[in-house]
Amino acid sequence: MDFSKEREVIVKALGQVKMLNEVTELRIMNTNKGTVSGYFNQLDDLAQNAIQNAKNAPGVYFTLNPVKKELLARASNHVLQWSKHTTTDDDIECRRWVPLDFDPVRPAGISSTDTEHEEAMVLAGKVKAYLTGLGFPAPIQADSGNGAHLLYRIDLPNNDESRELVKDILEALDSLFSNNKVKIDTSVYNAARIWKLYGTVARKGDNTPDRPHRYAKVLKVPSPLETVSEKLLKSSVGKKESLISSSKLKGPVSNQKIDVEAWLQKHGIEIARSEPWNNGSTKYVLKTCPWNSDHTDKAAYVIQFPTGLIKAGCHHDSCSNETWRTLWNKYEPGSISSTISGKPEKMSQADELVLIGSEAEYYLDTESKEVFACFENQRHYETWNLRSLEFQQWLRYLYHRKFKKTAKTEAINQASLYFESQAMYEGNGHYQTINLRAAKSPDGYCYDLTNAKWDKIKITASGCARLNTDAPLFFRSSSAKAQPDPLFPGDVRLLLNHVHLRNQQDEILLLVYLITCLIPDISHVVLVLNGEKGAAKSTTMRMLKKIIDPSKIELLVLPKTIDNLAVTLTQNYMPCFDNLGALTKEQSNLLCVASTGGGISKRRLYTDADDVVLDIKRCVALNGCNCQLKNPPHSH
Repeated sequence: MDFSKEREVIVKALGQVKMLNEVTELRIMNTNKGTVSGYFNQLDDLAQNAIQNAKNAPGVYFTLNPVKKELLARASNHVLQWSKHTTTDDDIECRRWVPLDFDPVRPAGISSTDTEHEEAMVLAGKVKAYLTGLGFPAPIQADSGNGAHLLYRIDLPNNDESRELVKDILEALDSLFSNNKVKIDTSVYNAARIWKLYGTVARKGDNTPDRPHRYAKVLKVPSPLETVSEKLLKSSVGKKESLISSSKLKGPVSNQKIDVEAWLQKHGIEIARSEPWNNGSTKYVLKTCPWNSDHTDKAAYVIQFPTGLIKAGCHHDSCSNETWRTLWNKYEPGSISSTISGKPEKMSQADELVLIGSEAEYYLDTESKEVFACFENQRHYETWNLRSLEFQQWLRYLYHRKFKKTAKTEAINQASLYFESQAMYEGNGHYQTINLRAAKSPDGYCYDLTNAKWDKIKITASGCARLNTDAPLFFRSSSAKAQPDPLFPGDVRLLLNHVHLRNQQDEILLLVYLITCLIPDISHVVLVLNGEKGAAKSTTMRMLKKIIDPSKIELLVLPKTIDNLAVTLTQNYMPCFDNLGALTKEQSNLLCVASTGGGISKRRLYTDADDVVLDIKRCVALNGCNCQLKNPPHSH
């Protein structure tokens, strides 16, 4: 059987997490040959061994942090069966990741349902949005097969201080966000933590229609992938002040300072001992577990942080779902989710939409100052203006899928305004140029095919190829059409077989013009096609438009008002104006600004008084019947 596609997916995923020649342990447990383990610095070999040895194993794992190079000698780029030696914390070179694992609450040994799986994704989106608000750069987003993963890049030594810092982060986020449906795993703080290998199947229990086996996969990798600074990690979560103070939870998990010791005594819960805990916290070890009286080994505990936040639990697996919430509800039922008035708190529809919409990334365009949402749709990512119908339809779809009811337009508008304000005032680096049709990349240029899969082409000095990443970001106008899939390689000179030009010099000028249209960051001359009636000027312009910027409306009538002309220029990468007789001075000036790049003012909406100033460059083309243009723009 050909596993090349699976191998390609695994290698690509590992390449997004691992550095070149980094040593990684592959580990597959609970196989019919015991624990299978090997050490790799060649990703292709790791992927091939993972596929060959996975079979019906519940899961395939790899060490998230880099392993010391000498361990490669245990099993260099191959695996051993019945392995006795695996990676320990002392075997890790350094820490590269803060791993967040969102695991749906369910009985042990079974896969999650689609609903449970989705709830984990939603909570991951909420935590990601929250950390972004604290200044964290974007993480790698992934699907574990049963839940969700967020991977935040760090650069820390492998020492006790780093371990405690990562542990504090996980416990603080668990205290704030874990609920009775999804838990943030607080046990993944150790340096030698193994992680689900993306591109492999998570097989917990039987594969049933209600609880299916799913592939673990990387969903999104930001470009660039930025590192969370040690200073930001410590200032945000080292003392837990920033994380905890932002909690909106009600009742006993809010920042109301209560006397934990008195509360426990009030309800007859015996304290075995109390002791100082991390960063000024106090830990109360209980004589008997309040959730299961058979647990008398002092495994139950309550922790109060300096700000008043409280965490509770028990180390026994049977009590893994127990929290401070469940403890409070056991002794004071009905008050956990109450407001001051005593009435149950209910999320508004706008708040529910905000929670769902947190799955998207929000960017403030550096030119238009408009906010755009980037979200996954059918295994690709799309970018839409927050004011667009497409974004609103996406929110409506997610809302109906989760709540089985229709979102009101007013609630969608309120949620959109929230996302807009967050991107504008708490963007934390989410400022990007959102491009139309063509964009610059570090080593070349990119072209948006504008098809349903949001495919892109990368153009470099060595040739053209499909782009495998989501960056750069493109937006689309309502009139844009898809470009047919190109065939590589090609010869641009074949175009000359279909146009009628006077001489070879004009042919060269036309080819140069078309090629430079794919370079968005330079000034573009205005193409002017002159000729007698019937000389195929309009036909030629339609053909050129299809090559560069396919549109539902290929040839445009030049708008009479400057405001309408500005709107037309912003919505078309190659605006082609047909049958011109003359240009006014104002029209000519605006076309020159679009050609060389400059500020173009337009209304945000026809009903708005505010203007938006855009700095754009466009590939303008004009067609006239030997027209005498008043104040003509620079042209060839």
